[in-house]
Amino acid sequence: MTIGGEDLVLPFPWEPADRNRIVRFFRQLWPDGVYEDANTAYAGRFSDALLFAPPSAEFFAYASLEAWAAWEADGATAANQDTMVHVLGSPSGITLVVDRAHGPFEGIWEELSKAIVRNRFIPDCKDRSVA
Repeated sequence: MTIGGEDLVLPFPWEPADRNRIVRFFRQLWPDGVYEDANTAYAGRFSDALLFAPPSAEFFAYASLEAWAAWEADGATAANQDTMVHVLGSPSGITLVVDRAHGPFEGIWEELSKAIVRNRFIPDCKDRSVA
């Protein structure tokens, strides 16, 4: 699969709980979205991924089942532009690879940053999404 795109880097070292925080964020953005683990064969709805997917610091978030199928079949195309985000977590930060930083994803960096900060530093919400 060819991805391409632009990198948006969140300046937070990856924590294992970030996977669920980010999946919950995308579930709010794309209620019918699909999570795909980059290191295993797992792909499923965001809600299922929170329960059944293996923990991973690299995954893909798709806007819908149709978007996932299009990316699987064709890779990046004009028809499926802005329907997927590639998430990579590392000790140096969290990278979101998007088609266009100044398109539908403009502002996602800031919103996701706020959600992660809230969830990391508010003890009662440590593993819940507040986004």
